[in-house]
Amino acid sequence: MLSIKIQKRKSVFITGGTSGIGEALALKYAKDSLVGICGRSREKYEKSRVFNHPNIRFYQVDVLSSEYDDVINQFINQNSLNIFIANAGVGVRKKQDFADVKKHIEVVDVNVLGFLHSISKPLEYFQQQKIGHLVGLCSLSALMGLPGNPSYCAAKAFVKVYLEALTMDLKHKNIAVTSVMPGYIDTPLTKGNNHKMPFLMNVDLAAEKIIKAVNKKKEYIHFPKTFSIPVHLLASLPRGLRHFLLNKFVKYS
Repeated sequence: MLSIKIQKRKSVFITGGTSGIGEALALKYAKDSLVGICGRSREKYEKSRVFNHPNIRFYQVDVLSSEYDDVINQFINQNSLNIFIANAGVGVRKKQDFADVKKHIEVVDVNVLGFLHSISKPLEYFQQQKIGHLVGLCSLSALMGLPGNPSYCAAKAFVKVYLEALTMDLKHKNIAVTSVMPGYIDTPLTKGNNHKMPFLMNVDLAAEKIIKAVNKKKEYIHFPKTFSIPVHLLASLPRGLRHFLLNKFVKYS
């Protein structure tokens, strides 16, 4: 049974918090909150900007492992939990051969099954408290299938739709849900991309936008607008026209 702690400062837990958006969010929240982060690699944590931060607790654990539940229970019992950010995910550094089934399975395992596993205990706790905030990192690629990235687009589409449904299911229980749909963010995940990344955004600026949206309890945020609005328009086009435009302008080296 998860115990309920009462404390003045916020308690935030972020999966995949040792690099990229998760790392940037952890640093900003740690200014006035207690932050728990997890990641698979201690080496990556020790090389990160969050290493040995006094307000950040690191747990070396995979969101797909059974040990993850123990970590979440431990963090909650010791610190309570106000905001949970499901950020852990993997992508493909170079757009892949559609026949690379093993890579597709890995992407789906982490981005779908890992996501579902990661939010289970936090949601259980939020329902006990009758309050809480779940934040999920999606992607603008969830809006359509993109050449060379079928598994990532499909996995993020799952997360997007799942969070949309949860938003309606949990609203009457006083549990907020925020879906985050960024475009290209300058992170280790995107540095190896072998294609153009229009309107690439600084990761710290992205973290600021996410935190502002969470503070306002927005259900959905997409950015940067200069990129996200055209992507939404493209996704709304008839399939044939959308495919024509994608095949014409999306090139991979």
